[in-house]
Amino acid sequence: MIMFVTSRCNMGCSHCMSDCYENGTDMTQRVFFNSIKFLHKIEPAGILISGGEPTLYPDIIHIIRRLQLEFPNTAFVLCTNGTFTEIDCIAEQLPGLNIVVQITHDARYYPKPIDLKKLRDYDIELKLQTVCQYGRAAKNGISLNDRSSPYCFNMRSILKHTDFITANKNREGSFKFCSWGITPQGKITLSESLLCPTVGSVTDPIEVIEDNIRHFKCTDCVYARRMMSYPKFAAVLT
Repeated sequence: MIMFVTSRCNMGCSHCMSDCYENGTDMTQRVFFNSIKFLHKIEPAGILISGGEPTLYPDIIHIIRRLQLEFPNTAFVLCTNGTFTEIDCIAEQLPGLNIVVQITHDARYYPKPIDLKKLRDYDIELKLQTVCQYGRAAKNGISLNDRSSPYCFNMRSILKHTDFITANKNREGSFKFCSWGITPQGKITLSESLLCPTVGSVTDPIEVIEDNIRHFKCTDCVYARRMMSYPKFAAVLT
C-alpha cells in the first residue's frame, strides 16, 4: 500500500498523476497515528512512502523510524524525486535507515535538474517505463506504455468475492504493493492518484470500507470509460 504523507511537491512534473504543487497538504500527526492503528488491522507486507515529495514532510526521518518500529516485518520504500540532498538532515540520516530509496528523475518530465553526483550511492530511474493518464499527465496528453484498466479495478473486482484484508494480501502476494493508499487527509484511495475518489477513512471500520468498495461507482478516468465497452468488466465498475 501507499502512504501519501504529503501532497506538496517542489518539482511540478508535467506527468504528475496527482497534480501536486508546493502549496499542498501535509498529513497531520493525528491522521498519522490513526493510520498506524488502521494499518495494524491490515499488517501490510509493504509500505511505499510517497507524496507529493515525501522528503518535504516535516521530520520524515522520524515518520520512517516510527513506521519501522510499528511494523518490523514490513518492507519499506521511499519514493522521491531526489531533491532531498538539498536538506542536510535528511541527506545525512537517510542512508542509515533500512529502507529502499526509489529515486525517479526523467528529464523529459522533471523540470528541475538534480545533482546526480550527490546521489551516486542510490539507484536512479532516469527513464520512466510507464506514464498513466491521470492529473497533469492527462491534461498534457502524456502516456507511455499505458495501462489497460484503472488502478482501482483489481481491488474492486476482488472485493466482489472476499474481504479487504484478504484482498490486500492477495495483491501483495503478486508484488502489487501499490493497490491502495492513505491520503494526507486520512482517506482510503484505490488509486496511485490523489485526484481519484476515496472509499472511506482510516477511522472507519474495515467492514464499512469493504461495503463502500463493493458499491463504489466511478467511471471518470479514461481507463474506466474504455472498459465500459466490455460487459464483464463494466459489471465491476457500475
